Amino acid sequence: MVQTVTFTPEELFAGQASESRKTCTVKSGQNLAANTVVMSDAAGKVVAHDGVTTKKVKGVLIAAVDASLADTAGMLYCDGDFITTKLVWPATIDGGAVTDLLKDKLLEGTEIFASVYPTGAL
Repeated sequence: MVQTVTFTPEELFAGQASESRKTCTVKSGQNLAANTVVMSDAAGKVVAHDGVTTKKVKGVLIAAVDASLADTAGMLYCDGDFITTKLVWPATIDGGAVTDLLKDKLLEGTEIFASVYPTGAL
């Protein structure tokens, strides 16, 4: 018997795909999904972004990383034009409800952009 596996690709980039990728160390205690918006802690390790716009976004995780028990290697997109709904954002940004304007504010000063597209537009 032949097993069939279905693969349904999802569009991640709204425009320019990432050309800059970097390795990183995800801090112990984190279990992060693919496409999570991240920042660096004081030791330079990656953690989920806390939503404070004065803290620079380090990148977007390419794949899920389970660092629940120990620091774990990961890989980041450092640039690109992403579809905003495909990224994993902080629960709040600067203590307020997450809006597209606040997402743009969080990404200021990076080479990462988040474009809004209605369902089915791509």
